Amino acid sequence: MTRGEGGPLPRGMSRTELGVRRETEMHKACNILGVSRLSFLDHKDPVGDEFRTYPPNVSKRELTAQLLHYFRKFDTDLILTHGSWGEYWHPAHLLLHSAVMRAAKGRNVLTFQAEKKDPTIPEINNSADPAHLKFDFSHHFNTRLEALEAHESQIELFGQFANGTHVGFVKKTARENLSIKSLVTKR
Repeated sequence: MTRGEGGPLPRGMSRTELGVRRETEMHKACNILGVSRLSFLDHKDPVGDEFRTYPPNVSKRELTAQLLHYFRKFDTDLILTHGSWGEYWHPAHLLLHSAVMRAAKGRNVLTFQAEKKDPTIPEINNSADPAHLKFDFSHHFNTRLEALEAHESQIELFGQFANGTHVGFVKKTARENLSIKSLVTKR
């Protein structure tokens, strides 16, 4: 939805520069993971404060229409998105989840960080989303770490979630549960 220009601002950097940096970081992470296409919807990421974040200034209806346009344009069959609790109740994640679910009619939708009985990082567990698929990505540790490290401007945040370092975050999220929100079979 955004380039993340509203996030914590490194000293001496403008909001525009932060957006460019985070876009570059996302492209780098996608290259590491083998993602061939990355599109931004060009919404502005609002500046949060110490204890609160905000969603972009876009209605759920408008965002749904934009997503539907992309889903049709790229003939999207499978959508992976935030869980229904937005992981840590992030307002932008909640807005995006809701708009995706409205736009996804007739498409397969999976949400990540689905329910875990004993989550290693409870703050990002979407407990309301039943876990239908369970994966162990431990054997992809180095690739996952390299992709996360591409997000240099956010490394500290991942460490905070893991109560340690970003390396701990990669270890603690090696097992991923996905929830199937919609399943469509093609004939």
